[in-house]
Order: sequence, then structure tokens, then C-alpha cells
Amino acid sequence: MNAAFFLGGWSDIEEGAMVLTTADDTADLALLKARRSLLLPDGKTCNTTLGVCPDPVPIYWFDLASAVVSNPDGNIAKQVALADTALAWGDFISQNIPWFLPTRQAKAFHPRSIGMAFYRDIILAARQNVEYGY
Repeated sequence: MNAAFFLGGWSDIEEGAMVLTTADDTADLALLKARRSLLLPDGKTCNTTLGVCPDPVPIYWFDLASAVVSNPDGNIAKQVALADTALAWGDFISQNIPWFLPTRQAKAFHPRSIGMAFYRDIILAARQNVEYGY
């Protein structure tokens, strides 16, 4: 049941606990700094390489690449272009970069604050009630 909130490798607030942790995007930023580009996969064929039960991060990158290919003049394509330009210039603190950190979207639903931990606990309790009747 915890898999909805706890993906491997990220320190979240444990179920029933109220211990604060802070987000650490250091590894994500280091990867982008080394690449100097988002290096999106091929948006036309990437869905064929996901396999069974893919990790959420490649799904995010593939969805992003597909959105850019399907609408090259759209808002997502423009934001990707701004982020790539900032990375190419070595601007790693640009406001355009954080939206494309590899794990940002998946981490959005992880209980890293006390407030989010309360939401998590309520959701888990409701789910347990529906699934098991208690």
C-alpha cells in the first residue's frame, strides 16, 4: 500500500512519523550540468522502449518528448527550449530548469513535509477502509 507514496531511493516521511526531510535535487542538477541539455528521448518511438512496469521517471521523459514532437510550437516545447538554452549557456539556476529535473514530477507526491504527511495518512486510511473494510 505504501508504494503510492514511497518510491525507492528517496527519503520521505515514514508512515506514522512526522519527521521533516528536505528535498535534495543535487544529483538531478549534476546530471543536467554534465549533459548541458535535457537530452529527451525520441518522442516518436520512445513508447516502444518502456517495457513492462516502467519506472515513473522514464515515463515522464517519454511523455515530455512526445508532447514536444506532437506540438513543436506548444507551451511544453517552448519551455523545453528555454531550459535547453539555459543549460547550454551554463545557467543552472534558471527558473526554467527546476521543472525538468528528472525526478521532480515523481517527487511531487511524496510526503516531504508534515502537511503532506497528514494528507498521506488520510488517503492511506481511506484506502484501507475501502479495500479491507476497517
